[in-house]
Amino acid sequence: MKRLEIGSSAFDQLSLHDVRVYAFVRQRQQYEVNLSLDIDYLAEWNRLPDDRHDFLVVPATLTFMDVVDLQIHLDWGTLDRLHKKGYISDPKSKALSFVVNEEGLSRAKELFEKLFAK
Repeated sequence: MKRLEIGSSAFDQLSLHDVRVYAFVRQRQQYEVNLSLDIDYLAEWNRLPDDRHDFLVVPATLTFMDVVDLQIHLDWGTLDRLHKKGYISDPKSKALSFVVNEEGLSRAKELFEKLFAK
């Protein structure tokens, strides 16, 4: 597997919209704290002639070195709506995790097939 390192000067050129984060890890090394995100990076996004989209998805680890003053913001309104539909556990504790139940997983697969399968 190849490793590509991008410095802070090139970071602004990356398009990180619609990136799914699977996990994040904070690593403390002596006087430095690094943050690593396990992501699927959308390397290419092409519109097909029949109005569907074709994606090149690359599994990647995005690491921020020497992180200070980290803030994480979650859209609680979206999480509450997903809970009311029965797709995830109750996020009212505002914990940094929630559980996707069987109905939510089934609905996600159904939508994926509808939107992206040929």
